[in-house]
Amino acid sequence: MKKLLVFLCFCIYIKAQDFNLSYDFSKLNISQEYFLKLLNAIDTNKLYLHKEWKNLLHYSNNQSEITNEDFFYSNKDLKNELYESLFHYFIDKKYYLNKKIKLNQENSAILFSNDNDNLHFICKYPLRALFLEKYLDIKRTQELNCSDLNNFFEYINPKSVSIVYPAAYLNSPASMFGHTFLLINSNYNSRLISYAINWAADVDEKSENAIAFAYKGLFGGYVGKYSLKPYYDMLKTYKDSENRDLYEYDLALNEDEIRRLILHLWEIKDTTSTYLFLNKNCSYNILWLLENAKPNLNLRDSFFYTIIPSNTIQKMNEKELITNYHYRASKLNTILTQANNLSYKQIKQAKEIALNKQEPNNDYLTLALANELSSYYASKSEIPLEEYKNTTHKISSFLSKANIDKLPKIPEKTSIIYSNYPSKIAISYDKNNNIFLNLRAAIHDIYEDDFGFDKGIAVEFFNTKVKLNKRLKLDNFTLLNLASLSDFNYINHKPSFTIKLAYDEVLDKNYFNLETLGGLTFSNNFYLLSILSGFDFYKKGINFNNKIIFQLSYKTNKLSFIYQKNFYKNNNLDIFNIKTHSKIFKNFAIFTDYKKIKHSNESYELGLAYYF
Repeated sequence: MKKLLVFLCFCIYIKAQDFNLSYDFSKLNISQEYFLKLLNAIDTNKLYLHKEWKNLLHYSNNQSEITNEDFFYSNKDLKNELYESLFHYFIDKKYYLNKKIKLNQENSAILFSNDNDNLHFICKYPLRALFLEKYLDIKRTQELNCSDLNNFFEYINPKSVSIVYPAAYLNSPASMFGHTFLLINSNYNSRLISYAINWAADVDEKSENAIAFAYKGLFGGYVGKYSLKPYYDMLKTYKDSENRDLYEYDLALNEDEIRRLILHLWEIKDTTSTYLFLNKNCSYNILWLLENAKPNLNLRDSFFYTIIPSNTIQKMNEKELITNYHYRASKLNTILTQANNLSYKQIKQAKEIALNKQEPNNDYLTLALANELSSYYASKSEIPLEEYKNTTHKISSFLSKANIDKLPKIPEKTSIIYSNYPSKIAISYDKNNNIFLNLRAAIHDIYEDDFGFDKGIAVEFFNTKVKLNKRLKLDNFTLLNLASLSDFNYINHKPSFTIKLAYDEVLDKNYFNLETLGGLTFSNNFYLLSILSGFDFYKKGINFNNKIIFQLSYKTNKLSFIYQKNFYKNNNLDIFNIKTHSKIFKNFAIFTDYKKIKHSNESYELGLAYYF
């Protein structure tokens, strides 16, 4: 019998050496033999290569994207981390008794004790624990009081989940493509007091140089992190301060999947990973949460290179993950809708009341507009905060006494899910029998139809056009093309601008050049008129450019007339363009481009574009 025991101990020792283990097995509340049996099951089934396990560690391209060393028990290796997780799963809770790790909770809405049972693996990594229990068929061997995790659930009170899409915002490089974050809807009557899960670069954009921000954002100079904020705070930023329309898309997640999402959020809430503007951005990192909530979901693999927030929404819709959506108009759109039903006199009175230059009257619609305007002016720092508080209190008092009138309904904009995808490949043919191929990484040009996009907004990256005749030749290349042609009206006094950095034609030859234009735009749902002036900087000097753009739009069709008057050192150039763009399917469009240069030849081009 003694020899048999010696032999068994020797076998266990040999097995432990096979797994290269140096654990203190006395800490476990199971036998060493059973533990080694479980390790053998991991190896036999190659459980460390399972998609769910990789997702839990945010493992992609043979490495974890999480940069925090304290997120791991090992050297970030898939197999070793699974071994270590199993070991820590079975550690007896007595080893954490009276232990505590201090946390920086200065700005935290929820205070965590981070002591005793809360330090145990099962409390720290509850979704990892569920993975082990599911695939190794193990059961918990001890009762744990995960009070921090329970408080986290109680605080968020999750009942359903939505993904929120604030539209593009050109004043911030990080938001030029739009943004996405998750909304955890609770049992409360209003979504405003629910909580939002956001992922963003850990940087103060206001203090960071714009060029430095763009460079670091493109080449991995920042880390990003998750944060949990009240939804009303997010609305104050996006809807009120930045005047962005928001779309709330309800997601088809069941109760178990919502719980999994929150469990994984708990695991990664303090982690960071590299921020990359084009693909490792807000949308990409939100997808990690969704793929851990719904393990059979494969969203990240459906993108080619760029991961654009709008395209994320479109892909979710294709996967039937979206059940419904709600539109929240920006503060500016709310104001303009209310003002459209009022006379010029009423609008003027509302502005005077909002700026505390006139006492409130008893006209409900005028007071309602004044109330919105006071908030708008405060967000733009046009009136001091204390004055805003006093003014809005006074307006609210008069509103409560006025005869209630029906406010106009804000017209709902077309959702981004119905627009085309952001990347484009196009083929075209001109009158000289030249064939052109055009490839664009992202996202939208002002001469394309506006269906699902804000009118007058252009954001283009890496747009390349080559000519095919007897040989292949670069026709033009646009590194960056931005346009913000916003309507100039009695409320919005924001000027329009365009910026283009490209290698294209200046006079009769291609040069790298930077064109910057500014001016005014007047528009509604059907037309746009933009008058712009500025400069074009290139190798041989600077030229003064003037441009007039007039567009007519209807659904997925657009007709554009462009007149340019460019002044060079020894020459002037008059250019007239007519462009058309019409969708034949959601991601297919036909386009034409007629161009006439004064005292020179005319040209025309006919093409087909596919968006992907």
